[in-house]
Amino acid sequence: MEYRLQRRCDFALKALLLCCATVLIPLSIYNLHNRGDWSLADWLINYSSGFVRRGLIGSGFLALARMHIPVVASVLLVQLGVYGVTLVGVWRIFREVDWTFGLLLIIFSPATLQFPLMDPGFALRKEILLYATLTFVLIFAGRMRTSWLILSLLLIVAAMVLSHEAIFVYLPYVVAALFLVTRDLRRTLLISLLPLIVAALCFLSVSHHPGGASAAQAICVAVKNTHPPHAETICGGAIDYLAQTSDFAREHVLRVSNAEHYWRVMPTLFLLSAFPFVWQLETMRRLGQRREAFVIGGCALLATLGSIGLFLFGTDWTRWVSIHAFCLMLLCGFAASRRRNAEHDTGARPLSRSRLMVGGAALAVYALAWNLALYQPRIPLGGLVHYVVMARRDA
Repeated sequence: MEYRLQRRCDFALKALLLCCATVLIPLSIYNLHNRGDWSLADWLINYSSGFVRRGLIGSGFLALARMHIPVVASVLLVQLGVYGVTLVGVWRIFREVDWTFGLLLIIFSPATLQFPLMDPGFALRKEILLYATLTFVLIFAGRMRTSWLILSLLLIVAAMVLSHEAIFVYLPYVVAALFLVTRDLRRTLLISLLPLIVAALCFLSVSHHPGGASAAQAICVAVKNTHPPHAETICGGAIDYLAQTSDFAREHVLRVSNAEHYWRVMPTLFLLSAFPFVWQLETMRRLGQRREAFVIGGCALLATLGSIGLFLFGTDWTRWVSIHAFCLMLLCGFAASRRRNAEHDTGARPLSRSRLMVGGAALAVYALAWNLALYQPRIPLGGLVHYVVMARRDA
């Protein structure tokens, strides 16, 4: 890509990242104060009733609360710190790429960086721990001794799975990240084997301790003792859900999916979300990165198969899709940056003015004309444009 166009794409990425950082700060504050039953309570699930799924990080926040540090402040700082690290990582990865149409579609997709802006209820949930881990692996793993890398990953993946069990099914993306860094399948398996075994043991442990009514009640009392905002409703979401059985969760998914027309809307949204990654993997294959494309695609397939259970027992279908998309965004960006650094030549043909205009128009339509927001009776058209208009009406 010619230098001037490359600089324009870099500037557009900077603007998008700045927009995300600027909007997510007040959005996170709003969520923690006004959507606390999910946005705050999920971070505060703890071990006050004994070992229970998702309780690790919440126990840390409760310990801080006993030191008279407000839980909203501590959760907010962790959320913004972790996601801030992720956004910096996105910039460090993508500033090294030669932009392709596929990469532009990925970056500006409503399923990646735009997603928490379009569906604010899902902003800065626990999957940001996974995003920060991936950026850590992609940026720093190549500089670490193998023993320290294994130990670091072991502790990180264990903490993530004990904080939210759903992260376990997305761990194939961490393996793919290790391969992209090492370019050695044997070393990748050596590094990832012990952390994956520990993660699997943690997953089995939390699967046998899902919670229950007594656990939810004890956790609720402990959380209310921290004096969160809207304490009377703080237990009505994530904490209350610990008391429900898997049969209830499955029936709830069936009920919500029928009422909210999931089967009519979601297939199209899934295809729209997946399209840029299929395009980019084919571009990678064509430009000589067959092994990288195969590993990324294979790990994505494993993670997709593993996440089927999330769709069966959780109604947050667009959230599960967005996690896939964000992880793949980081992997595809890093692979593109490695190719540029290795070859200094993309082999791309100069683009005519007409092709640039058509490509720009197609990118604008894709980025702005739809969104991945949940609970839509039809394909949600309008995307970012609709969001801005509605926000101005509500102001």
